[in-house]
Amino acid sequence: MPRRFVRPFVLLLLAEGPSHGYELAASLKEFSPRGLNVEPSILYRMLKQMREEGLTTSSLDDSGTGPVRKVYELTSEGREALDLWASSLQDTAGTLDSFSERYERTRRR
Repeated sequence: MPRRFVRPFVLLLLAEGPSHGYELAASLKEFSPRGLNVEPSILYRMLKQMREEGLTTSSLDDSGTGPVRKVYELTSEGREALDLWASSLQDTAGTLDSFSERYERTRRR
């Protein structure tokens, strides 16, 4: 899956609930058969940028037994961005479905 889809997938995961970077990276791997393997530095840079754009907020969670973690949460602006991505991806999916159907018809000839 192309890396340009990482951002909408991160937004979607955060719409499902607050999460920290390591958990997001693990969840991204479950989205497709090949997974979305994102370098941690790229993911954390993206999360920082999304926070700066107002799409997410972050807070420190020190309630666990492990190290303090930065937990990210979707904002209303982030939800709007996710809605736009979803609409665009649904349009793209329709186009890809049409392509696949026409392609399959050519294989049956």
